[in-house]
Amino acid sequence: MPKDDIIIAKAMTAGMRRLILAAFVHQKEASPEAADIDSLNEAFRREVGRLAVRGETDDGEDVELIPAVRNDLLLFVDAAFREAAERHERQQISFANSLEIKMSAARARTHRLRYQARAKRR
Repeated sequence: MPKDDIIIAKAMTAGMRRLILAAFVHQKEASPEAADIDSLNEAFRREVGRLAVRGETDDGEDVELIPAVRNDLLLFVDAAFREAAERHERQQISFANSLEIKMSAARARTHRLRYQARAKRR
């Protein structure tokens, strides 16, 4: 395999994973229910299962590449699915933390206002 083909294959690999990850993240943002992202994962797996890929060796011999390509694609799908789930979890934690900070600030403000009101009454 010439050097250019290796570079192209690596770029395609990285691009494929990013596309799958983007699809999972988009699905999760569009519909936060876990069932929707799971159904997207299953749809990817079904499509990989339908895939048929053939190649040719240097000798001109016809080779079936289905198992290797399917396994690689399933690795992409699994990795992207995990990464999307981790991203979503981090976003939820970040949202919960910011909400907690806001609530804490609101409680402090309420406490301060009550204290000021009591001080005015005296």
